[in-house]
Amino acid sequence: MSEAVPTDIGWVGVAASDLSSASEWFRGRLDLALAIELPEMGIEIFQLPSGQQFEIMSTEAPGAELFGRPVLGFEVDDVHAARAELERRGLVFDGETVDTGGFAWAFFSDGRGTTHEIVKCPPRRGDLDAGGGELGIRSILWTGVTVDDLAAETARFDKLGFDRIDTDPDLPLTLYQMPSGRTFELMVDGLPGSEFGGYPMIGFCVDDLDAAEAVLARRGVAAIGRAEVPGLRWIYVEGPDEVVYEIITPTG
Repeated sequence: MSEAVPTDIGWVGVAASDLSSASEWFRGRLDLALAIELPEMGIEIFQLPSGQQFEIMSTEAPGAELFGRPVLGFEVDDVHAARAELERRGLVFDGETVDTGGFAWAFFSDGRGTTHEIVKCPPRRGDLDAGGGELGIRSILWTGVTVDDLAAETARFDKLGFDRIDTDPDLPLTLYQMPSGRTFELMVDGLPGSEFGGYPMIGFCVDDLDAAEAVLARRGVAAIGRAEVPGLRWIYVEGPDEVVYEIITPTG
């Protein structure tokens, strides 16, 4: 496999207008385990049982202006080498590569101005609960991005080297599978989920959607929508700062 092909959605970042209350929401409602806390930077990073990382950043933190929408981090082993190869393929990056020694990233944008990145994640912690709590979230299974020009954005994301998955040719979407087995979708307005803001959607995977929905309801988190396609069922819930997330489960 080429070193430029990201292996997974290894990291996702969102901005929070109130870091403390957002942190409580993700810990208390979704049972996410806090792995890294950097109060001087206004950053908290949670770790899922899959090892994937989910970061919330105060809107007052440096660089938070890029997080007006959720940011997807496509994980690579070497950001510098992957960026060089992707630039040879024609992918245009925004700004310089940032490398802190244990965490590196380089930003690029899609046609709607949404920021994404290739990223090498900080080390995973091995001492966190791997059970996903009562809710049972195990991973970020799926992410989706609403685009205006599907052909142009498909050409852009093809440069990342993911395998395309065959879908109904009448559906205006492009579905990719990453080496991890998780999926990434480009979709246009009108498909399920696009009504919730046109930004990247994040799908947290559970084994039992009905049980998870019941747990969330007891915690005061109501489903604001639901959908089903062959192989997947999911509900939509609204989190901090009116960002909508999916709770999703495979069905076969």
